[in-house]
Order: sequence, then C-alpha cells, then structure tokens
Amino acid sequence: MYIIECPGKFFVPIRKGQFEILGMTATVDDITAVSRVTLVDTDSFDIKASTYDLRKGLIDVKGLPNQKGILEQMFPGPLKTMRGLSVIQSDNVVPGTIKVFLR
Repeated sequence: MYIIECPGKFFVPIRKGQFEILGMTATVDDITAVSRVTLVDTDSFDIKASTYDLRKGLIDVKGLPNQKGILEQMFPGPLKTMRGLSVIQSDNVVPGTIKVFLR
C-alpha cells in the first residue's frame, strides 16, 4: 500500500489512469464545523470541463462537528478507477493532508 504523491513528495490526491484505491484520510481544519471530501473517477483535472457524474463518485466522506479531527474511509476491498481520480470537494480540510492509499 502506498500514498499518491507528486514528485516533490507532497500528498496529491489526483492521478490519471486505472488503479486500485484502498482508502483515504484527511485532517479536519476546524473540528467544530462540518467537513467533507469528495473524490470522483474522471480523466480531467479541470473540474469545470470534466465529464464526471457526482452520483458515480468514488469516495464521499462527511464529518460532523465535534467529532475526531480526521476524516477517513478504508475499504475491505479495493475500488478500481476507470479513468483517474480527482478531488471535487474538500470543505474544512487542511490543505495538503488528503491522502489516498493505493495498492
């Protein structure tokens, strides 16, 4: 299992191609507010020009106020992408802390 990173070794949850996702985590910025991270299977990193369908999102993790400071979702089996992975929503999340785990 490894985390998607850019060449500079920063966590970047964006990647093209077919691969298997095992889970994701993100650090919540303000634990007194709601938080949410949504990842979709898309081949475009320009969300405005993308052809994603929100109903076909891969991961949609929501955090309630006054809960733990980490959003996380791990899967018993891998989720396979068809085109790639992109973040379309990251509300109340510390920038650079979204980690997507791959096989």
